[in-house]
Amino acid sequence: MYSDKPHINSLTKALLHLGITDIVVCPGARNAPLCHNFHQAGFALHPVTDERSAAFVSIGIYLETRRPTVVCVTSGTALLNTLPAVAEAYYRHIPLLIISADRPVAWIGQLDGQTLPQRNALLPYAECVNIEEHTTLKTIIQQIKSLIQKQAPTHINIQIEEPLFQFTQPSLPDIDEAVEQVDSEENSFDEAQLNEIAQLINKAQFPLLVMGQQEEFAPDLFEALSTRMAILPEIISNAKDSLLSDKVEKCLSAGVTLPVLPDLILHIGGAFIGKQLKLFLRQQTHIPIIRIGKEKEVAKTFGRVTHSVHASPLQCLQKLLPFLTHRELHKLWSNSINNTYNYLCTKDISKEEKAIIEYYNALKLLPLGSLHLANSSSVRWANAHIEGGHFPVYCNRGVNGIEGSLSTAVGQALKSELLVGYITGDLSFFYDANALWNTHLRENLIILLLNNSGGKIFYKFGALKDSPALKDYISAHHTTSAEGICASYDAHYKRVTHPEQIAHFISEHLNSERKRPLVMEYICD
Repeated sequence: MYSDKPHINSLTKALLHLGITDIVVCPGARNAPLCHNFHQAGFALHPVTDERSAAFVSIGIYLETRRPTVVCVTSGTALLNTLPAVAEAYYRHIPLLIISADRPVAWIGQLDGQTLPQRNALLPYAECVNIEEHTTLKTIIQQIKSLIQKQAPTHINIQIEEPLFQFTQPSLPDIDEAVEQVDSEENSFDEAQLNEIAQLINKAQFPLLVMGQQEEFAPDLFEALSTRMAILPEIISNAKDSLLSDKVEKCLSAGVTLPVLPDLILHIGGAFIGKQLKLFLRQQTHIPIIRIGKEKEVAKTFGRVTHSVHASPLQCLQKLLPFLTHRELHKLWSNSINNTYNYLCTKDISKEEKAIIEYYNALKLLPLGSLHLANSSSVRWANAHIEGGHFPVYCNRGVNGIEGSLSTAVGQALKSELLVGYITGDLSFFYDANALWNTHLRENLIILLLNNSGGKIFYKFGALKDSPALKDYISAHHTTSAEGICASYDAHYKRVTHPEQIAHFISEHLNSERKRPLVMEYICD
């Protein structure tokens, strides 16, 4: 039996019609009728108590399924807790759906519990579909579909009056009217524009494809492109030769000019890990820049754009490929960067980096579905030592800081049949530890926690070293261990004293009867 409220039943039917399969549900009374309906309708439900974590779990589920994923929250500040993940999804073009149960508008500002203005509360990062009792099924489907096709987050706010818990309807409504198809505006390029871009690339002596964060995993495409131009990806670009980016960063940091300068930049993807290349290219005002992206406003990461294409980068590059001249520029680029780096840099690495190398060497021999990286030091160390293009790599680099990275890994692990790896520092781990508060987690989540007692990346910022506030108030020094948290959440805990133990602990875990995640904590302060 379903809810006695027609608009709740219509929303349930609309989600089924739109192909939604997974819903992260958070506890609450006002959204209880929704949760009841979703359970009755056969959705895959994932209970998460912490709404902030739940929204990031939804992002992780999307990364595995590549289908829009829902998080359903109750009224009040529960909705506001989802905002960090919503902003992340907005900048990474992820169709995250936030469903919030709303209280009567008449009681806003009247000191009624859990009542605040919810409609449009997630703007500008998520457009709002407001559902009232009279909203028709056809309208709900059309509004949600149009926003999903924009590849952006959508806030679905549904007004629910009391009584809440009457479940008397035997079935959901039928779709008895034709639902009009909403045309996607994702790609607006045509063959003439492709020809123009191809001619610019072919005329250039040394075109360089610079890649920021790239969600899609398409190693074959980038392998083919590397025979037409030079490529500079990062670990989160999901392309081979990502180690070049760290070498370029170190060379530029040392004041060494790139051995080969591009005369054309083709720019795709989201945020970067490195900073030096961005600063360098912003100074090279004579180099034309072609931007391919799905953002509403053209991203001028390097200060300018001479040509832009509003499109999915991978779809555009796939169509562009046959028009490009075959040239072995990437080998020249790779060799020149490696030679400069080997001459310039020492090979000393930290204890944390040694642990990452051991972890990577162990996981790459196993059926690894994906690797997640926390922000700050973790993603930078991984960018220096883990070669991209072999398996998908994800990080909350859209706009997030330390929040949500463990929850995102948890979301993907909930849906993946393969192993999901996760490398994190201590602040990111403890901040998001509620992600492990999940009874549905299995042994396929393998976590490496690098605990150096605070945000040690801040010690690299020149004059900041002299600040008396650095230790306690900026880097947040602590003496916390993850052992107690793992005991509370029933995670398999191992303390690492030497990096060489990591491979053994992973093998032991996978060959044991344990059905919970593995957390390996390396105290490396």
